[in-house]
Amino acid sequence: MIALIDGNNFYVSCERVFNPKLRNKPVVVLSNNDGAIVSRSNEAKALGIKMGQAFFEIKDLIKKHDIQYFSSNYELYGDMSARLMKCLEAFSPDVEVYSIDEAFMDLSHIPKQKLNEMGWKIKNTVYQNTGIQCGVGISFTKSLSKIANKIAKKSLKANGVLALYEQKHIEEALKRTEVKDIWGIGYQYSKKLNEFGVFFANQFIELDEFFLRKHFTIQGLNMARELKGVPCIELQLFSEPKKSITVSRSFGNSVKNREDIFGALANHIVIACKKLRQEQLEAQYFTVYLSTSYHKGDFYSESINIRLPYYSCYTPDYLKFAKLALIKIFKENKEYKKCGIVLFDLKQRSFLPSNLFDFREIQKESMITSVVDKINDLNGMFTINFADSFDKKAWIAKRGFVSKKFSTNINELIEIK
Repeated sequence: MIALIDGNNFYVSCERVFNPKLRNKPVVVLSNNDGAIVSRSNEAKALGIKMGQAFFEIKDLIKKHDIQYFSSNYELYGDMSARLMKCLEAFSPDVEVYSIDEAFMDLSHIPKQKLNEMGWKIKNTVYQNTGIQCGVGISFTKSLSKIANKIAKKSLKANGVLALYEQKHIEEALKRTEVKDIWGIGYQYSKKLNEFGVFFANQFIELDEFFLRKHFTIQGLNMARELKGVPCIELQLFSEPKKSITVSRSFGNSVKNREDIFGALANHIVIACKKLRQEQLEAQYFTVYLSTSYHKGDFYSESINIRLPYYSCYTPDYLKFAKLALIKIFKENKEYKKCGIVLFDLKQRSFLPSNLFDFREIQKESMITSVVDKINDLNGMFTINFADSFDKKAWIAKRGFVSKKFSTNINELIEIK
């Protein structure tokens, strides 16, 4: 048996944990540069606000219904996600973190008649320990647990927890599930299925396997088998080593000055190199790129690949070569909107071959990065930095309504008066 645990309206829920006044009120969270809606409370959904809707389109609704809105606070959401996943590990040794707010869990050790009780125990424990409301769906396969989770959230009777293990209940669930809501079936697949007269999951599983493989590949065939209770998608308990690390952001405003762009690029390099060190990785190749806005005339985009003399996770190495790369691809009199860095050819630090001509003071570099990371972890990112001082106002993304980093920055702890 597999359970899917999913945080309800996760970003909004994280904001509500530290601001109880937001409960039972319409709340939305915005994307990068405060451009669009990426999370909505149930009250906001009831007002007709759509996922991905442009922020400026709901200005009248905000005034009329006193909608609360926040910029994305990824530091807070990431930390709350880690706490949620930590709670789940107490219930099973086999937990697959699927996304920031979703995880699959093996519950094969629980008798079927106690699955619903276990689901409620998981839900209540997560809420008690984190303040996050979640839905719990349990069934024989990942695809069925997805359906159970979706019904659990919508059904007043289920109230957030549903275990599907009796065949008659599974059949009823499949009758209620539209093909567009089947896990792994996107817009194009659902449109194609509708053209064949297939609108619900129970009709989908009746399709001939040869037909499914022909029109929807092996992936479609596995989906149908999963919905019949045959496991085809295993739990991914060990994450594969990363093949690349990308860090990029659109600028809050267009930027013309090369030094300002390097300030943004340096910011991305600091983040990328810290990710390398956290995962005990080093890279030898990286790409620097920048571009103007797609929506304006005279569009310009360029990139350049750089090979370091050795594998490294030491931030100054990348800063030095990235500055030279930027000089080569930068053009004057352009209004740039985005830049970024991609690290690739990643290798585990412990498996790197020795280099006879590597004259770096590796132990000293390691001590420096260790101290910098510890200080930044305690006091917030960029408390201490490798890069020169740059004016972030020129390029920093718009986050005009961001809440505090309540759980990750000691200077922004919640105050009780």
